[in-house]
Amino acid sequence: MKDRSNEGMIKIACILRGDAAEPVAAFRDRVLGPFATRILGQGPRHLKLSTTAMDPPRFFPVPCCRERAALVSIWSEGEPDRKADEWARIVTESWEGPVSVYRVQESVPVSYERTWAPGERTPGIGLLTLFRPRPGLSRDAFLAMWHRGHTPLALKVHPLWNYVRNVVEEVLIPGSSVPAGIVEEQCRCEEDLLVSWRFFGGPLAMVPNMIRIALDIRKWMDLRGITNHLVH
Repeated sequence: MKDRSNEGMIKIACILRGDAAEPVAAFRDRVLGPFATRILGQGPRHLKLSTTAMDPPRFFPVPCCRERAALVSIWSEGEPDRKADEWARIVTESWEGPVSVYRVQESVPVSYERTWAPGERTPGIGLLTLFRPRPGLSRDAFLAMWHRGHTPLALKVHPLWNYVRNVVEEVLIPGSSVPAGIVEEQCRCEEDLLVSWRFFGGPLAMVPNMIRIALDIRKWMDLRGITNHLVH
């Protein structure tokens, strides 16, 4: 998947939330059922849904939220400001629960080749991460450290099959939390993400790589503002 904004489309990223007490299957059914039907009925050019996959494993070095969440990615053609506001209204009216909606700029350093049909679940599992820049860091410095510094390191350490960066350009619903970045990291199989030594480069490299990643992100990311979700 390449950056579709270069094809005259805008991308809208929506975060739907549910309570941690809601069963994962029930939350997923709400996202993929009535909500998805309503959104598809509005004629997006492309639609991708990433929903909470499971409760976080008890022993996993990446701290993950138990709160249910879904990332709804909508690509749309038309006049950017009008279409963005229109999609924000449609999403808000279609979901029973907290919603945040953003206009984003997408880039895809690594992309899978899709061999499954539209509407089928993507193989493997993903890590959805929302984050803010470190306080006092300029936007240009933040983006440079993220894109030119952290991305090559992440691709070297982690067995990523698909890696999508979404830079938040505009908050479309007042009161939404304000992340600067929304990242989707997809692994080909669940073991590549959930088995710690596989996600961090091997049994001998795991601890050094965890340290490298931690030291890197603290340079440019607000460590108090990170949220991670395991998603399908």
